[in-house]
Amino acid sequence: MLPPHQPSSPIGDGASSPEQPGPARLRLPVAVAVRLAHSIVSLAAPDALVVKGPLAVEAGLRPPRVSADVDVLVRPDSVEEFAAAVRARGWVERPEDDEDHVFPHHSRSFYHPLWPIDIDVHWRFPGFSAPAEEVFACLARRSGTTEVAGVPVRHPDRLGTALVQLLHLLRSPWALDASEEAEFLAERLSEREMRELIVLAEETGALAALRPFLEEHFPETARAVDFPAPDADWIVRTSNQTSASIRLIRLLRAPWRKKAAVLRDALHPSRAGLGATDLSAVTSTPSELRRLRLTRLRRFARSVPTVLRDTAVTLRELRRHG
Repeated sequence: MLPPHQPSSPIGDGASSPEQPGPARLRLPVAVAVRLAHSIVSLAAPDALVVKGPLAVEAGLRPPRVSADVDVLVRPDSVEEFAAAVRARGWVERPEDDEDHVFPHHSRSFYHPLWPIDIDVHWRFPGFSAPAEEVFACLARRSGTTEVAGVPVRHPDRLGTALVQLLHLLRSPWALDASEEAEFLAERLSEREMRELIVLAEETGALAALRPFLEEHFPETARAVDFPAPDADWIVRTSNQTSASIRLIRLLRAPWRKKAAVLRDALHPSRAGLGATDLSAVTSTPSELRRLRLTRLRRFARSVPTVLRDTAVTLRELRRHG
């Protein structure tokens, strides 16, 4: 269960907030909350890199729209320090979904009871296959700062921002908005920038993930590139549209000694696993937990055709790439 806490000042030094009516703070617009949370991140970890979001919009690399959270990339050895800093400001870590065990763990999410957004801290970003420390160092070397909500916020340069944005979009190739945003981004990158982006992708191990984008939007450039094979993590992420299919892949790929535990997680998810997507599960009664588990099973039943198709595609791709 989440530990009880007293919400503290979300932007200050951890001192308790003065008593004031909750509803007035709950009306904080999402767009405003996102920009204010950028300053929280900068104060919590001055060397962290904020990725995606409004800074990508300002760089002209993403269509204007309101983000639902703030994504930040930190050095792998500073994750706990960052987590402690945001907890001191009243933010609470979200439970971890059972399905997260399918992939190498790469991020943690924090919410605040009085804020309408999350802060997601990453120490690795899916699509980068180079060691996480090297990826962070590479992006940090080419970083800059932009003032957001009166605080200087560190972020990757234009090409680093483009690469992170592309990897995020390429994780969901079936999504219509992902395809549209990738096309938007392609129209704003010159051939010269694309060649420089390929060099950056080679340095960070992102070239395999970038291949579909290059072949579709920069075919001449792509023909000169010797693409490596994607790793199993990336194949599973990009071949499965539902959490149910990811759970099935996890079951099929698990060692025999672990299959029973994986099946149990799928059919009888833990309180934390349910709470990752529905925080009410954290404090639910046993009967309410049973209802939530039954709802998940019903969703699985409705998604069986998609699950079977995705699983077949994933297994075929895993065999093809060894």
